[in-house]
Order: sequence, then C-alpha cells, then structure tokens
Amino acid sequence: MTTATDNTPTPCRIAAIGMFDGVHCGHRAMIADMAAEAASRHLSPIVVTFDRHPLEVIAPDKAPGLLMPADVRIDTLRHCPVDSVEVLRFDRQMQALTAREFMTMLRDRFHVHTIYMGFNHRFGSDRITDIDHYRHIAASLGMDIIRGRETRIDTDCKLSSSHIRLLIAHGHIDAATAALGRPYAISGTIVTGRQIGRTIGFPTANLNPAMPRQLIPAPGVYACCATTPDGTRHRAIVNIGHRPTVAQPDDHRRTIEAHILDYSGNLYDRPLTLEFITRIRSEQHFPTLRDLTARIQTDADITRRHPFPYNL
Repeated sequence: MTTATDNTPTPCRIAAIGMFDGVHCGHRAMIADMAAEAASRHLSPIVVTFDRHPLEVIAPDKAPGLLMPADVRIDTLRHCPVDSVEVLRFDRQMQALTAREFMTMLRDRFHVHTIYMGFNHRFGSDRITDIDHYRHIAASLGMDIIRGRETRIDTDCKLSSSHIRLLIAHGHIDAATAALGRPYAISGTIVTGRQIGRTIGFPTANLNPAMPRQLIPAPGVYACCATTPDGTRHRAIVNIGHRPTVAQPDDHRRTIEAHILDYSGNLYDRPLTLEFITRIRSEQHFPTLRDLTARIQTDADITRRHPFPYNL
C-alpha cells in the first residue's frame, strides 16, 4: 500500500479469494496457477481470505469443523508464491455485500485488477452462478475475471475442503493426507486424565485441542507423529473415542489420548502436536485390562513398523 512517505505507486494486483481451509493441494495448485498468470500479466499476486468460516456467521449450526487454525492457515498461505495475504473480517456487513460491491471493495481497498476464481467458487450475497455474469460485472468496474482449472489427485479424490473433512471424519487418513499434501495435524495442550494408562505400562497424554472448532478424526486408533515441546518428533499411538474398556458408565466425553513411544518426559500443561499418519483400527471394547494391554502392544508394533514421512 502507498504511504505518506512512499511515493511508489501500488502495483495492480491479481487476487485469489476464499477460505482456503487446510490449504490443500488444490488450493496450492490454484495459487501457483495464479502466480504464473500474474507474471504473464505483470500483476502482483495476492490471496484474500477471511478470519472465520462464513457459515459461522451465516448459519452457525451448519458451520463445519475446521482443518486448520486461522493463524496457521494464514501463515501457510504466506508461504505460497504470493506477495501478500489480506485477511477480511467476515461479519454481517461482509455477508450482505453483493458480487458487485465485493468486487468494488477489492478494487478500491486492495488495488485488485483481476480476480482469479476457483473452478467452483462463488461470492456475493446475490449468489451468482454464471461466470459470464461475474465477468460482465467485472468489466463494468474496469476489472477482469479468470476462471481457474479443477485439480484432482485422481478420479476418486476431489480436492475440496469439504471432501477432505468427510475423509477425516470417517477415518480415511491416508486419502486425506494425499489431498492435503501433508499429514492432518491437531495441536493443543496436555491435560490431566485418569492415568489408567500408567497402570498397564502405556502412559497416555490427553490432548485438549487449541482450536475448539477443529475437526476431530473418527473414533479409532491411529499411528501418529507427536511433536513435543522441545521440537522433537516421536512415533505415537493415539486413541480417539470414549475408552469403552475403562470409561465410567456416565462418562461420554470423547478423548484424544496419545501414548508416545520411547518418551518419558512430563507433558502436563505443555503443548503437543499430533500428525495423523494412518488409522490402525476402530475403537474396541476389551473384556479385561490384560486384553487391552496386549492389543496396545500390537498397535505399538504396527506403529513402529509403519513408514513415516519423517526420519524417526
């Protein structure tokens, strides 16, 4: 932006607009395409995103669990081939803007000359669906619209945040990793649990996610990579669910319990990040603690043998 002490004119910009939850492979391919288009048109590539999911304002009861905290999402976008990331507050006033008003705001506030639209993207309270209609409005404002291409990993894997959410919610971690381009991660703080794991030789760290709206994978046991406060990575077995073997009858809370292999440090009240590598099995009830212990040992053996994206 031009300041009072800087007389250099602000370059015209090309902007990709969206929530970009997860900043998945499709998002990154779109931004790379936009950057190439920017170079050919001598424009400055930027991303315009929102501080929250629009459905949190429009229909809170329909707002999805999110793939990534806002600060991580914005930082990840800044590492894409763009000159800047502009964050808009999505509120009732933003919701009410028509497509024309939204384009006008982009032009006047951010010097956007060209909008690079995703293949299935729409914006504006008037919910226009015809790309030619968007282009007609843009032309009347001295702007341009480019429609991006659809990117797929294969014919079965749609690269959309909503589809990736479904994969994770059903425990299809390998497919979600392929679509995201990295393992799905949850960060939070370790809180005190019932410490039953210690009595059977498998102490667990109970993770309280830092982002309340974070999507939690389907109940089950997962091989994960745990990053401890000192920045080191360790293999871990993670159980998500209701602990049917040891839970109290009136305890219906869903927990995220991690047994970190070959680690003995104190993690209570400290941060931990879990990256989900693969789903080992569904959550099960075992008749005795001995049976549970034997199964956890099997899970540990599977986790030790499974290939990880890191040298652990």
